[in-house]
Formats: sequence, C-alpha cells, structure tokens
Amino acid sequence: MRGKTLKLYLTAGLFYFSLAVLFTYPLILRLTTHGFGVDEDSPYHLWHNWWLYFSLFVQHTNPLYTNYIFSPQTIPLLYDANAFVFAALTLPLQFITKNVVLSSNLIFLLSFILSGLSMMTLARFVLKEKPFANLVAVFSGFAFSFSPYVLAQATDGHTNLITVWIIPLYTLFLLKTLKEENRQTRNAVITGVLATLQLYNDLTYTSFLILETGIILVFYLLRKAGEADLKKIAGALLRMAKPVLTIGLTAVFLSLPILIELVKIQKLGIRAGSPLWVQNEWAADLAAFFLPSGLSTFFRSVSYTSPRGMVEGTVFLGWTVLALAILSVIFYHKEKSFRKPNLWHLMFISLFILSLGPFLHLFGQFRISLFNFNFPIPLPWILLHKVPLIGEVQETTRLNPFLMMPLTLIAGSGMVRIFSLVNNRKVVVILYAIFIIALGLEFFPAPFPTTRLMAPKAYAEITADRSDFAVLSLPLGFNSGQVALGPSPIGSLQFYQVYYKKPSFRGTVARLPAWAFDYYRKLPLIKYFLNPASAPDDQDTDSALVRKTFSDKLHIKYIVVHRDKYKNFPLGESEKLIVEVLLGNKIFDDGTIATYRL
Repeated sequence: MRGKTLKLYLTAGLFYFSLAVLFTYPLILRLTTHGFGVDEDSPYHLWHNWWLYFSLFVQHTNPLYTNYIFSPQTIPLLYDANAFVFAALTLPLQFITKNVVLSSNLIFLLSFILSGLSMMTLARFVLKEKPFANLVAVFSGFAFSFSPYVLAQATDGHTNLITVWIIPLYTLFLLKTLKEENRQTRNAVITGVLATLQLYNDLTYTSFLILETGIILVFYLLRKAGEADLKKIAGALLRMAKPVLTIGLTAVFLSLPILIELVKIQKLGIRAGSPLWVQNEWAADLAAFFLPSGLSTFFRSVSYTSPRGMVEGTVFLGWTVLALAILSVIFYHKEKSFRKPNLWHLMFISLFILSLGPFLHLFGQFRISLFNFNFPIPLPWILLHKVPLIGEVQETTRLNPFLMMPLTLIAGSGMVRIFSLVNNRKVVVILYAIFIIALGLEFFPAPFPTTRLMAPKAYAEITADRSDFAVLSLPLGFNSGQVALGPSPIGSLQFYQVYYKKPSFRGTVARLPAWAFDYYRKLPLIKYFLNPASAPDDQDTDSALVRKTFSDKLHIKYIVVHRDKYKNFPLGESEKLIVEVLLGNKIFDDGTIATYRL
C-alpha cells in the first residue's frame, strides 16, 4: 500500500472510529461494565462470544452444541445467531483481558470501522480515477456502515447482522474475478474465502450473498448478449464457469465443518425455512424506506416505525443518499447512458423489490381497499420463496445492507458529477461538509442503549462453589424467535452464566423445534415458574416429586429470583413454593434479587 493510500485509510479509519464513538455514546464510557444494546437479545449475543471461548479453550467441546442453556438437553446452535466471525475476533481480547464485555464492545466499535473501510474500498474500485473519488468513497463508507438499519440492529446487539463489512469485500473480489483475467484464480479463491466467512457469521446474509451473485452473473451475461453473437456469449459463459466453480468449491470446502452439522440436524427436524405467511409478517414496509424510524434523534417528529418494530422495521435509506442517487440517475439519463445497462441500478431495483416481501406493505397495511374489496398486492418474492435456501429466509428486511451498497455507489456517482460541475475546491469542500453533516443528522440515534452486565452479588456464592450443579434463574423463559415459552427474552439472565459457568435453563436460541420446549412443559413446578399467573397444580406442590425432579433430573442447587424483572408479569407464589415445596434456604436478599440454596 503506497504512502498516499495508507494515509487515506488511516484518516478514514480514524473518521469512522470517531463516528462509532459518537453514534454509540455513552458506550465508550462503559466499555468494561455495559454491553451494547437493550436487555433483550443483546446480552445473549455477547454470551455467544463467551461460549465460543469457553467451549473451545476450557471445555474442549464442539461450540455448535451446548447443554449449558436449555439444560439438561443438548441443543444445536447452528441456526442461531452465532456470528462466529465476530466472536472469533473477540477471542484474542478475551484471552488477554478475561473480560467478554470489554472484548465484545471493542470488536463492536471495530466493526463500524471495518464496514466503512470495506465499502470505501469497493467505491474506490468502482469510481477508479474519477475526480474526488477518494472523498466520495469515504462518504459511501459512512452511509453504508452507519445506516439506520445497522444501528437499529445494534440496539438489539445483533452481532451477526451488524457485521456487514464482508458484503462489500465479497462484491469487490467477485467483480475482480470477472474483470481481471490475469489474477482470476487468486481473486476467485479470495471470493470463496469471503463467502465462507459470511456463512460462518450469518446464514441469512449468506442466502442474500448467493442472490447478489446471481444478479451480478446475469448482468454480465446480459451485457455480453447486447454486444456479441451467440458464439461469443457461449465463450463468455464458459470463461465465467471456471472462476465461479472455483469460488463455489473454495466456499464449500472451507465450510464443510458447519455444512456437515447442518445436514445432521436436518434429521432431527430442525430447519431454518420460514413459511410464506411468516415472511409476510417480517417484510419491509414501503413507507419505512423513506421515513426515519423512532430511533432518529433529530427527525423523530416525522418518523415512522412499521409493525415489524424498531429493530426489524428500520430500513430508512436516508434522504441525502436518495437525493444524490436521483441526481445520478438524471445525469445518467441525460447522457443517454441508460441504453447501456448499469449493474448498480439493476442490483438496487431488484433487491429493493425483493426486500418488500411477498406482498406490498404500506403504513402497516398489506391489504388495499378498493370498491369495497380488500386484497393484497403480490410481489416477486412469492416466486423466489420457492427457491431452496434463498427463498427460505424469515426477514426480507435484512436485505437492507445489500440495498445500501449499490445505493451508496449510485449516490457517489451523483456526488462526483456535482463536484465536477462545480470545479471549485472550496465550494466542493463546503458541499461535502454539508452532505456529511446532513447524513449524520438523518442517521444519528441518541442516546444509544446499553445494558449493565456486571454480575449481581446474588451470584457470589454460586460463582465460588466448585461442585457440579445447575442454576435456575427466575423469571424462567425460553425463546427461538418462532416459539416463546414463559417470560422471554431477558438476555442478561442468560449472560450471567459467564460468571458462574454452570448449566442453566433460560435461553434464547433461534429456530429450535417444538420438542425442545415441550420438555419443560411437563416438569413439576417448572411449568408453574413458566406461568406464575396460574395456580400451582398438585404436581407443583408435591414436595417429594418436585425435589426429586430438581435434584435427580435437573441437578439444580441454586435458584436466583430476579424480582426486578417481574414487571409485566406476576411473581405469584414462586418464592413461597421455593421455600415450602423445595425447602430452599435463602442465602442472599437485597430486596430486588434473592438467592436460594436447595
């Protein structure tokens, strides 16, 4: 890397780091004590970072399975939001600091830098030697890395979904593979490696990566069809086959450890596919693309949050980016370049339509009223739904990074044309500053939520106890994203396991089958803890039966009652039953949390 290029990347990296600190404030002040995001999914994503370290280096077991949550069952984590790439980046820091919270927070901030630099690199490749290309590329990195979608996913700690830096790099090397024949094999192998990283980090994005690849390959074939005869098209297809095969073989070979396990759990009835009606529930709302969500700081008065919620419903593209993209299309049209197909236009339009899901949603409604009839407007996703793997994903909203990538490149092209027309360096600097500030105001969320994850004193004796046992934390709940049992999710109650390091029961794991939940519905007293609004039945009050179940089957030695978490549901007779039925001995009580030893 030459001196000027190195300086550019260092400057841009510092810029993105500053933005990361600003956009996630006050996290920078709480790096060792608080996790990023709210106390829902966020702590359990940090739990995954710890589990990878603990299973590999302490237990020496396969991290794709665990009996430390959903105990005493052993459950697969393959379809869960493991984010193995994100988690792997925390491993050296966990080894040095012995603090998974600090390690996760540092990689979280780093992910914004990597995403910005990754997008910037792709933009520089696309813009090549055009004037002001570096400035525009930095803007593209900002718009992509700090998009409202990414920031919304960050508020719920979705480490798998905020790791978007793989997407532009994969696109870059795929384009290099197709364009640079002298380095084709090397670029194809790198592309395959990046596809593998995406597979290990998130299966949904992997499906979309395959979809993106198909669009790019079709584009190149269509372009050849427009300028050559059939023999040349066939030759181009044959030349394309070798690098594409190299990419696929590289990815499959490197992904074998996880692919083999995925095949195994299929036999257990565990599948990631979602039915069409579920995909319709999670489809993007058309209005949400053009209006900021409730996370917006400066434009909350004109915000709109779709029924999908603040996290999955946030897909705002940004007015500044959209305006620059529209100008770019106008310039493109004036030059009559529209006769020549444009990859980024094709990619954005295709993926935008697909992200809308199987039926059009507008302001929370997907049935249009006309002449006293209510009917849905079907969209192309209905056809894509039939395609294995790609059409099986649950949330089409998660196509958003794949939309932002081409959109920021289109907007960047518009910015280049504006700067070229101005042809005055001072005016260019002023305009650039306006674009940056405008984008920042549109995207800025404040304050960014954090969750305190220090171990409560209620776990002190449990942590010091070296014997073999399991811990039951109340309120009790289980969640798979599709099935919920009991009050769930409360991620911090799962996260506290990183301190006491014993099997526990509460857990959030994506795409588990019904049998994993049915197990607990039949256990005496456990079934009451899952629904303390009901009255305990005869089994729940049978002391001999309950004590035998808790001791012999569940191996529970300690019960921790988090009274402060019983806000939207009653505590009921839980503590009374712990004392009278289980003969629990209270060893800690600070008014909000109580610990019982059995």
